[in-house]
Amino acid sequence: MIFQIGNEIGDGSGYPHTIAAAFSVGELDVQSRGLLQALCFLCPDHIPEVLLFSNIEQEQSHTVFSALEYYISLGNLCKAGLVSQSRGYLTVNRLVQAIALGEMTREAQFATFRGVLAHLSNLHPRGTDGKLIWDDWAACENYHSHVLFLCKRYQELFRGEDCLELASVIAAATWYMFERGKFSGIEPLLKLAKHVSPDMPGLTQASVLFNLAGVHFECNRIEKALRLCNRALDLRHGHLDAWDPVLADTLTSIGIVYMEDGQLETAMGCHQRAIEIHERAWRADTHDGSPAAMAHMNQAMCYIRAKSYAHASTLAETAAMLFEVTSGVKSQKYGQSMYVIGQIREAQNRPIEALHAFKISLDVCRSATPDHFKLGLGIHKMAVLSSQHGDYAAAMQYLEEALPILQASYDPMPRVARTLFKMSEVLEAMGRADDDAEKRSKAITMKRLIRTFDVDPANTPEAFDALVPWFLR
Repeated sequence: MIFQIGNEIGDGSGYPHTIAAAFSVGELDVQSRGLLQALCFLCPDHIPEVLLFSNIEQEQSHTVFSALEYYISLGNLCKAGLVSQSRGYLTVNRLVQAIALGEMTREAQFATFRGVLAHLSNLHPRGTDGKLIWDDWAACENYHSHVLFLCKRYQELFRGEDCLELASVIAAATWYMFERGKFSGIEPLLKLAKHVSPDMPGLTQASVLFNLAGVHFECNRIEKALRLCNRALDLRHGHLDAWDPVLADTLTSIGIVYMEDGQLETAMGCHQRAIEIHERAWRADTHDGSPAAMAHMNQAMCYIRAKSYAHASTLAETAAMLFEVTSGVKSQKYGQSMYVIGQIREAQNRPIEALHAFKISLDVCRSATPDHFKLGLGIHKMAVLSSQHGDYAAAMQYLEEALPILQASYDPMPRVARTLFKMSEVLEAMGRADDDAEKRSKAITMKRLIRTFDVDPANTPEAFDALVPWFLR
C-alpha cells in the first residue's frame, strides 16, 4: 500500500490508493478517465476542485466539467481508490498520475494540458482593470503549486511547443511571487515564459519584463531594473489607453527606480501622473482607491529624498489612511505605508514617533509576509534604532534575529554583509573587540565579492548601507 486517505464520496468507509487500484485506470468509463487525465496536470497533493468544474455552461470543455458530470466522475474515481476528496480539495497518488498519463497519446496530453491551463488562467488573479492582485493573495497561494506543476509538465513533455497561455499565467504568478518575496523561483519562470512564447503579445511581454525588473530593483541592481522598466513602460504605452490604471501602476513603480537612480524630478513626474490616473479611476469606481494610495506613498518617498518632509508626511498619511480603510491595518500595504511614515519621522528627528511607526510595520510584516527578506530588513531597522538609543543588547538581539532571515533570502550577500557590519559596530560599542573584528572581516570580504552592481570600495557605514536600496533602509 502506498498511502491511505479517507474520502467524502461513497459509503463513508474510504478507499485506499493501492498499486492494484492504480493499474485499474483502463477500466474507467470515458468521462471518469477524462477527469483523471485532467488531474495528471495538477500538483497531486492539494488540488482545488474549482480547477476542474464550472457552473457556467460555456466554460465547459473536456477538462472542465459541469458540476453534475464532475461529481459523478469523481464518485467513480473515489470508489475505484484512485482519488481522495476532502473539504473541496482532491489528492491523487503520483503513481496513478503516471499510469494515466502514460496511457494518453502525446496529442491527448497536450490537449488536456492546454485545457487545464486555460481554466487556471481564467481563474488566476491578475492586476488588471484597477483590481490589484494583492486583494486576492489567498487565491494566488491556492493556485501557485499548480502553476509550477504545469510549468514542470511543459518542460517534461512539450518543450519547444508555442504556448502563449503559459507565458500569461507565469506573468501573473511571478508578480504574486515578487510581492510575497519568493524571489528564488522567479527568474527561471520568466526565462521559461520567454521560451514558451517568443512572439508573445506586447502586454504579456511587458508583464514579464516588469516582474524581472522588480527582482533586479529590490536586489539593488538599479541600472538593469531601469532598462527593463523603460522597455515595459514603452510596451504598455503602445497598447494601453492613457488613463488605464495598469499604466499608472507601471509609472509609479518606475518612479521608485528613478528615485533610487537619483533622478528625483523624473520620478516625481511619474508618480504625479500615476496619482492623476488612479484618482480618476477611483472617482469612476473602477477601483477602491488603494492603487491611488500606493502612488501617494511612492511620491512621499521622493519628497523625503528632497527633504520636503511636511509634504511627504501629508502624502504618506493619506496613503496609510486609505490602506487602513481598503485593505485593513494588518495588510502588507498598510505595513509598508507605516514604514514610510517611520522614515519621515526619523528624518524629522521625532524618534519616539518613528519607533512607533516602524514597530507597527514590523508587526504587520511578521504576520503578513513572514518569509520575506523585508522582514529581516525591518528587524535590522529596529536594531539601528536601538543602537542609536544606546540599547546595544536589544540591537544585538534584533541583528541576530535578522541575520538568518537575510541569509535565507534570494541574492543574500549585500543584505547579509550590511547586517554583519552593523553587528561589528554594535559589538565595538559593547567593548567586544575580538567579536567585532571577526564580524567586520566577514562583512568586508562579503562586500568585496558582490558582482551584481557597482559597490563603493570604502568600508564605512554609509558604504555598507548603500548595499540595500534607500527605500528599504
